[in-house]
Amino acid sequence: MGTITVGEHVIGDSIRELIEKIKSNIDLEQVRALCKEQHGIETVENIDLKDGDIVTHRDQVAFKLDFEIRFVLPMLIDLQGNCISVLPAGSEKPSTPEERIEEAGSQAASTDTDF
Repeated sequence: MGTITVGEHVIGDSIRELIEKIKSNIDLEQVRALCKEQHGIETVENIDLKDGDIVTHRDQVAFKLDFEIRFVLPMLIDLQGNCISVLPAGSEKPSTPEERIEEAGSQAASTDTDF
């Protein structure tokens, strides 16, 4: 029996085309829902699919997709550089400078600090 050889670039190109087809059919709302359910991320700013590959998982062929998820993570930092709190991304922000000062003061008063 003779041997048949296929150019390496043909296989690589075919895998990339398959991954692109899978990428184009991913429901990004489901990805957002997974971010919320599994990681507590309420608001996803952007989702990019960076890479994909064919792998084996538990003796089955699977597709590994690498997503880059961007989200806002507001943090309060005290004057010593310590993280006071992580706020929800969609939290209400005080609208006037006075309200912002009052909010910062109430947050600082609720922590143990020595100035």
